[in-house]
Formats: sequence, structure tokens, C-alpha cells
Amino acid sequence: MPDTQRVSPAAPLKAPPAAPGLYRKGRRVVGYTLRSLVAATRLDFDRAHGVDTHDDVRLRELLTEPIHDAHGRSRYWPIAVKHFHFAMGLVPRPLERWSFLDVGSGKGRAVLLAMGYPFREVAGVELSPALHATAQRNLQRYVGPRRCGRVQLQLGDATRAVLPAGDLVAFLYNPFVGEDLRGFLDHLEESLRQAPRQLLLVYSNPMGRAALEGRPGFRLLFEGNSPMDPLRPGVRRLAVYGAGLAAPAQG
Repeated sequence: MPDTQRVSPAAPLKAPPAAPGLYRKGRRVVGYTLRSLVAATRLDFDRAHGVDTHDDVRLRELLTEPIHDAHGRSRYWPIAVKHFHFAMGLVPRPLERWSFLDVGSGKGRAVLLAMGYPFREVAGVELSPALHATAQRNLQRYVGPRRCGRVQLQLGDATRAVLPAGDLVAFLYNPFVGEDLRGFLDHLEESLRQAPRQLLLVYSNPMGRAALEGRPGFRLLFEGNSPMDPLRPGVRRLAVYGAGLAAPAQG
């Protein structure tokens, strides 16, 4: 019988440690690629509709007064188109009985998208004169669907904005937190006391949702992630609050 030899199992192969410089370079390449993909997606909307909504802007460069924001939400950032449509799918039908208000409307992308729905009225309110002026130009140039004939853009503080009449969808793409958010919620509550109606607060990327705790007039109807925009998972989160409403259907 021939001699047999015991063979020790091979040790698992280990990749040699990457050089720190190579690791940092790889991270930069991946980050640049992801940013490029996101930017291309935003540009697709603008090119298709003849508008300028895609650039993110540091708001402190546009405002003369300080922004009260404990979480550093100090940039304009356009809403992802698919994320917006998912959020609008949570609004109870028929849409004709609702007015839509974009709080912190920036360059107007959410307002333009809302015009494609048969809302009673579409409005936006923005604090920055520069962003407001861009939104006005975009409203004139927009070549997308217009199913709502009443559209207005307000320049000013959302805590003192003129709210559209009737049942209201207030859309927040995390425009502010802290004192500003509490002030806007106070403004909403006072409006509802003066003119009782139904309210749907659609809060995307709800970083300041703690401000809604302890407010019995607001009831959580939905909380979850939209299935869209995997490159930016932080903005997939949605929280929907209502006054006098049943939970929205999820299709």
C-alpha cells in the first residue's frame, strides 16, 4: 500500500492590505460616480421640461437673515420625481377637492410636478428671493402637463404665509426644523381653528418630526419608505399626518 500523506487544509487566502492612498482614491471615485448619476437624473427632468431646478444651493449664500435650524438643513435640494409621485399617491381621491402647498418651494420643482395633478389650487412659499425668482421663471417656461389652472408662488416666511382655501395638502421636503417648523405648525393649527377643514401634512425626510409630538390635532396616518431613489436612501422616508382623515390607501 503506498504511503499516504496528510495534507493540512489550506489557510484562507487574504487579500493584501490596500494602501491608504488607494483606498481614499477608490472612495473618491465611487462618490463621484454616485453624485454624477444623481445629477444626471435631475438634469433629465430639467432638459425634458425646459427648466432649471437641479442644482443644490447653500441657502446661507442667498439669505440676509440667519436660518434657525438645529439640524443644519441649510441647502436647497430638489425633490426626486419618482419620490414625489409616490408621496402624491398617498393623498385621498378625488384630488379636485384638495389644494396643494409646497412649503419651502425653492426653484419650484414640487410645484411644477403638482401642476400635473388636478388639484383645486397649487401654491408654493419660499423665503429666498433668488430661489423664488428662479421658480417664477420656471413656471413660465415649463412645458410639462398642467392640470391645475390656479398656481401661485409666494415670497416670504412660511410661518406667516397665506394658506390656500379648502382642504389642504401641505408638502414639506424637510425645509426646516426647530423653531421654524414649530412656528409653521402653529400657523397651520391657527388656520384650522379659523376655518375648519381637512389637512394632510406630507412630510418627506421628516428630520424634525419631534415637533409634531404632543399636538393632538395631528394624527400619524402613514410612515414608511418610498421604493424610489436608491442612490439617496436618506430622502426615501415619508411621514403623513392628518386632521379628520382616515389612513390613506397604499397602492
